[in-house]
Amino acid sequence: MPAPIIPGPNNELITGSLPTQYGFTSNYVQSDTGSVTIASSVTTPASVISVSITTTGNPIHVECHGDMKNISINSTCRVGLYRDDTLIGKSIQVQSSNANQAFPYSLSCIDNVNSGTYTYSLKVTNITGGNFAFGSFDGPNLTVFEIR
Repeated sequence: MPAPIIPGPNNELITGSLPTQYGFTSNYVQSDTGSVTIASSVTTPASVISVSITTTGNPIHVECHGDMKNISINSTCRVGLYRDDTLIGKSIQVQSSNANQAFPYSLSCIDNVNSGTYTYSLKVTNITGGNFAFGSFDGPNLTVFEIR
């Protein structure tokens, strides 16, 4: 019988392998970090959070959710999911006319890859007007798992 998986504190990478009723084991990785601030002067794309996973060649489900808050008025920020240096799925953009507005986000996609080790991340692809804080209360959560 496998040991239970207990989430770790902030900034701890959580990995696991759970048996399934079909004889396969789950392959996933999850990162839960504290708040991250991305400066408007950063060179984009800029990583907010990332995890690495070694796959056997099955499709990969990638999801990231949390909230982002503009620090200054008239700010815009666009984010997307990446596999290594490649944008996957759709990007989203938030824009505000007032300071300190929090915007929830949730991005997900299925990525078809060959077997290998990949780094998945949430990256800022464009930022103008001021810094953005990812996590008003707590930071973003990025979960990646191989579909078997």
